[in-house]
Parts: sequence; C-alpha cells; structure tokens
Amino acid sequence: MVVEVVSQGKPVATFSYTYGQPFNSLLFILVLLAGGIGASLHALRSLYWYTGNRKAVESWLLMYLLLPWTGALMATVFYLIISAGLMSPEQASNPLIAVGIAVLVGMFSREAGQKLEYIADALFTRASNGSDAGKDSQATLQVVAVDPPAGKTAGGDKVTVKGIGFSGQPTVLFDNAEAQSVALTSPTLLTVVTPPHAAGAVDVTVKMAATSAKAKKAFTYVEESVSPAEGPKEGGNTVTITGTGLAADATVTFGGAQSQEVHVESATSLTAKVPQHAPGKVDVVVTSGGKVVLTLKDGYLYKDAS
Repeated sequence: MVVEVVSQGKPVATFSYTYGQPFNSLLFILVLLAGGIGASLHALRSLYWYTGNRKAVESWLLMYLLLPWTGALMATVFYLIISAGLMSPEQASNPLIAVGIAVLVGMFSREAGQKLEYIADALFTRASNGSDAGKDSQATLQVVAVDPPAGKTAGGDKVTVKGIGFSGQPTVLFDNAEAQSVALTSPTLLTVVTPPHAAGAVDVTVKMAATSAKAKKAFTYVEESVSPAEGPKEGGNTVTITGTGLAADATVTFGGAQSQEVHVESATSLTAKVPQHAPGKVDVVVTSGGKVVLTLKDGYLYKDAS
C-alpha cells in the first residue's frame, strides 16, 4: 500500500507499507464451519452413547446445543494462533490443513483447551524474582501443576508435570518417592510415571543439578477399593467405589454383570447398585470413555444367605 501526501498540487511525502499474509475470509469461514461440524460429531456421538445406555439427562440438552458454537470458537482461536506464526504462511493458508485441524479441535474441544492451557502457562506464568542475576536458572525453575492431579497408590500412572525452566535430566519426587521414569517433553512439560505411595496428597518436587522447585499437595494418591466389599447374592445393595479417572459416563460390572444404577460423585468416587450374581468372589471393573479405568481383582464377595 502506498500513501502519497500532496500539498498545493505537489507531492511532498510518500509512505509505503507492504502487507504480509493477506486475510483469507473464505478460509476463516471454513474454519468456523469445520469446528462446528467437529463439535456436532462429538455431541451426536455422546448423545448416541448416553441414549443407548439409558443415561441421557434432559438438562444436558442445552449443553449439546452449545457444543457446536464452542467447537467453532475454539477452532477459530487455534486458527488465529497458527496463522500468527506456529506454521509457515503457506501451511497456514492451506485449506486442507486448516480445516482438518479445525474439525479435530471441534471433536476434541476438551483436549484442545488443555493444549491452550499449556501454551498460556508457558507465556504468562511469572518467574520468581531472584536476588542474584547470576542465579537466574534457579529463580525461573517452577512446578505449576500435575495433570491428572490424582492416581492410584500402586503407582504406574502416566502424568504430566507442568512448569517452567525444565532442562537436562530432571528428577521428580512425589514426597520422597522418586518417579519411575521422567521424560523431558519441553521446557514447560515433563512426562512422568508415578511411583507407589500411601494414600493422600503429596508434594511434587523437580530437581535439576543444584536447584529444585516444589508444588505443595499437587498430587493425590487414591486407594482403589469397594466398600462394603461383600453383600448378598441377590444384589440390590449400594457400594462406594474409589479410584481414579472416573467420569460421568462410567459403567460398573461385578463379575460381568452390569450395575443398572451408577452415580459418579467425583473423579475419584462413585456409588453403584450391586446386580444379582452367583455366590463367590468377582472382579469389579469400571469403564469410562470406552476404556477400563479401574479393575479390582476379586474385589467383591457375593454371599449365600443360606
């Protein structure tokens, strides 16, 4: 773009500005639509599952109606971030790449939101002020959070430790128990396998060379259990199951017999009505999101009253 300043019919100054990547309004609209379509697919899949399992709740209708709009807006945010420089101009303007990412963002809005949270943590979390500029690496090391924030006492759960200033070969401690494995994903993310530990909230510490950082009570160990752990073979009694990864769509089986009444109280606790079953010990299995999140071997005993 060229701007020419004219005085008394004569040009006295000329200003020029060269635009970078032109704004593609059609692609912007396609991203909006693709995000909405992806979110609609997610809503229909969820509604299909809950309706088929007779768990649909009328109050969720508004949520399903809003999901396409949420997906469209989330896809737009990702498109703007990508266009701002995370991809080359040629890639960012490629409709197949942009629309494909938009559909995925719409279908997996929750996961996309977590990625945005990671980016925000890296950009906006303020480092601690150090008294000595020569100790800058120690001042900037921080542990922000652990995701997910809970796991089983037996350990073996893969979690993400979020923070600032990660490098080299860090060591991660859950209280005084060292993580089974630590992988440096980025300067703000560590992928960690939790060690065994007694139930309760623990501090998470990251150690690097001569410095360390701690997040207090950042992770909670949960004892997997069924209480009470026995009942009549006729079933009908209610038990409380504690574990991790429990969600609203959780289903519970006792020796293969499915409970017809499950209420999820939190991500670590639910109640279930015990179905009828032959006497003896059975496995208790909790499934959520299409995968098994909890298995209690011989976790419940059916008793014969006779």
